[in-house]
Amino acid sequence: MAISTEKMNVDHNNRTLGRCWVAVRDEHVVSLLPMVTHRSLDLDRDQFREQAKALLSTLGEVMTGELVVINGVKYFQKRLTHINRGKSPRKPAIYAIAPWMLSGLT
Repeated sequence: MAISTEKMNVDHNNRTLGRCWVAVRDEHVVSLLPMVTHRSLDLDRDQFREQAKALLSTLGEVMTGELVVINGVKYFQKRLTHINRGKSPRKPAIYAIAPWMLSGLT
């Protein structure tokens, strides 16, 4: 289950740190790989994506989304599967990042 966003201002004053794939275990992000690579690298993007997701699947459930800073704290925001089109749009799920991972994220 994701973190409750009731008291978080998830729409304003947030900063995104980039798109990524993550492995989630016990409601925490335990590993992540950025989707962005330097353009000078000659990569097969499909192969890169499949291998990244395969690696992360050994650690937990693989999800796609963005790293975000909400009220000064870093979280992972899961990407919604499609555009919200209803009267009551869904809010994206927010997951905490394992404390031992935060020291390496800037």
